[in-house]
Amino acid sequence: MTATNNIRHERVSVVICTYNGMAFLREQLDSVLAGDYPLHEIIIQDDGSTDGTRQLLQDYATRHNNIRLFFNEQCLGFNRNFHTAALKAEGDFIALCDQDDIWFPQKIRRQIETIGQADLCISAYYTDPEYKEPLHVLVKPRTDFEHILFYDCTPGHTMLMRRDFFHSIKHWDYMIYYDWWISFHALMGHGIRRVDEPLNW
Repeated sequence: MTATNNIRHERVSVVICTYNGMAFLREQLDSVLAGDYPLHEIIIQDDGSTDGTRQLLQDYATRHNNIRLFFNEQCLGFNRNFHTAALKAEGDFIALCDQDDIWFPQKIRRQIETIGQADLCISAYYTDPEYKEPLHVLVKPRTDFEHILFYDCTPGHTMLMRRDFFHSIKHWDYMIYYDWWISFHALMGHGIRRVDEPLNW
């Protein structure tokens, strides 16, 4: 059995938070669903959209039985929305995704291959103003303690983390960006690994 076959036993939950994302969601969801690593579930939690997002999500959930939808009764804001949505994940690993992301097919597979015993895996990504190939503006987030201490440099849309690590974070400060909070706790735990190839835009 190859290493690739071995890693396919890991259950991965993708967590997406939405708010009036109608303009982006179709392309984003299609890219997540087109990945080359089988996903255990896709959790989507909407924070009170008023632009047709809810119907679009329901259409996708009807066609894909691994999509789980949640609709907040009151607006939580993006920090609390991501935290509470990720708490619903049942997979061994949790990958976070912004509603305007485009994932490359190998994203989850490469991160599962790379994470090792670390709590968190991030990746390089593109920040070109529009998705038009070839992409040029490449960012490789820094993972050293000094940089993360003063700068939120590991964006959530690049993150794959262990579910047990995520649940070990007992206190959440919603005045601090959720991805910064996660990265800092990973540094104090089993660390952060990085995939140097860009895995999303």
